[in-house]
Amino acid sequence: MLEELLNSSLPIVITVIGGVVAYAVQKSIDRKNTIASMRREFYSEFLDAWLMRHTGKSNPDIEATYSRLRLRLYVVSSDEVIRAFFEVSSFLDKIGNRGLTVEEANDLKKLLAKLILYIRKDCYEKSDLHVEEVTRYMPISGGD
Repeated sequence: MLEELLNSSLPIVITVIGGVVAYAVQKSIDRKNTIASMRREFYSEFLDAWLMRHTGKSNPDIEATYSRLRLRLYVVSSDEVIRAFFEVSSFLDKIGNRGLTVEEANDLKKLLAKLILYIRKDCYEKSDLHVEEVTRYMPISGGD
């Protein structure tokens, strides 16, 4: 009798367990996709504000947006993105308001390329881009 009960219940138990596992896997995939989408949107907004701020087109609204987004960077970004961003920020703080030398422009391009690659890693599963490749296409004047 017990054996009959186990034999008849086994397919149901296997089906339920399979359904639970499939649901959990799909939920994890959905969560990953949602986070990646949120990060893409955030990084786009953040880089827009950052660019406006550093190209002399800043105003109080842009400064407020940038400050808000910079704080949010700690919440939504990977450790690599945060570190790369602060490498760029430290470099620009050191330069100040003066113009960049050719060497500094090239250094900045490499730092920004690294930041962009980490951002892409946060948003996309795979990318074949390399720092040298992104650096080559950076819209910063330098003596490459």
